[in-house]
Amino acid sequence: MEYFISFTKSELEALRLFDNFDNIGELVKGLAKSKSQAYRVLQKLKEREIIENGKLVNLPYLKKLILLIRKNKNLIDLFSDSGLPILLQLLSSRKVLEVTSVLDLDEQTVYKTILKAKRIGLVKNEGRKYVINEETWSIGKDFFISLFEQEMSFDMRVPKNSSIYFKSEKEIIFSSEKELKATSTAFSAFDKGKVKFFPVTNYYVLPVQRLSAQKIYEHAVKVIGKNWDYRLLVILGVFVLKNGIRSDLVSKNLFKVFAGVNVKGYPSTNDLREKAKEYGVV
Repeated sequence: MEYFISFTKSELEALRLFDNFDNIGELVKGLAKSKSQAYRVLQKLKEREIIENGKLVNLPYLKKLILLIRKNKNLIDLFSDSGLPILLQLLSSRKVLEVTSVLDLDEQTVYKTILKAKRIGLVKNEGRKYVINEETWSIGKDFFISLFEQEMSFDMRVPKNSSIYFKSEKEIIFSSEKELKATSTAFSAFDKGKVKFFPVTNYYVLPVQRLSAQKIYEHAVKVIGKNWDYRLLVILGVFVLKNGIRSDLVSKNLFKVFAGVNVKGYPSTNDLREKAKEYGVV
């Protein structure tokens, strides 16, 4: 998983066994590997900044991961390779196909991991969807929340200090104060949907692509989902009205607000109508 935090079985076993990685001989013995194999594990952990100066780095998600695998060695098999990225997607209830689209994995791989997690009660069904079972695995839910925060703080495809709103193996939506060679999207691209708006930050999507008004809207919803902002939600309502978008619950609720219905968590009808009038929607 190139763009998601993942570990091999050998890397997880090393993290389970050691706090100090200065002694390659101990690593060879503990992992039951050859010296060259143990060295490769060590180098990989260093390259990914999991180890620094022979010690584990001080990251919340890493501490929680190590606590889990030291309490239950069998989690190493479940968490290794694509395991953690798959389970991370189940912080919210999702269908198998939703997970495969984000991670670019085949259904069999995803379903196999979910079945393993269900057997130990880490994952449960919600209708045809699956979700982390916080009732029996509160410590597991806490770990995946921490892992999610780490995932959304950095990605090699975007500059450091960017805010990441969505990422998959194929696409990443983010904002940056810098002007970049990337496609403007979300609120930075509303002019493509006939709504002139100048946000305080630059919203982008990679890879570079041509965007429809629908896609721009979907990216804006991703931004709102992570960073709720009343002003942005009002202008999103104008964009929805201007382009006749009724593709999901958010857009349908914004139409309801415009019609005079009070919807909790959404702008007032007066605010939306005033802004819509300003942009010539009514």
